[in-house]
Amino acid sequence: MEVTLPTSQIVVPSQLSWEPHSAIRGGRIAYLLAPEPGGSSVTCALVELPAGAAPEAHVHSHCDDLLYVLSGKGAVWVEDVGDVALEPGCFLRIRQGVRHRPHDIAETLLIYNTWSPALG
Repeated sequence: MEVTLPTSQIVVPSQLSWEPHSAIRGGRIAYLLAPEPGGSSVTCALVELPAGAAPEAHVHSHCDDLLYVLSGKGAVWVEDVGDVALEPGCFLRIRQGVRHRPHDIAETLLIYNTWSPALG
């Protein structure tokens, strides 16, 4: 159930709406907070990347990509940094315009993902 208050938004797990991730074969995304006119300045979602997924390298040209790993194991290559292990508790801020690519996903990853400013 989603309850919207004047300054708050609450989403409970049973009301998550999972949909296929448009850029990651087999991946799924559930938006928690999406931009709307006069609304949020960030986009927040849960992103699930299945074991063995091989997303292409990509860039977010208009926003930072903030990731917090909730479960699973893998790695992400970040331009000018190299490979970073992804495991529960890992936080990454990938600045806008920086190329990156998740890879070597050994266990399905569940990531809390925020884009700031919001995806448009």
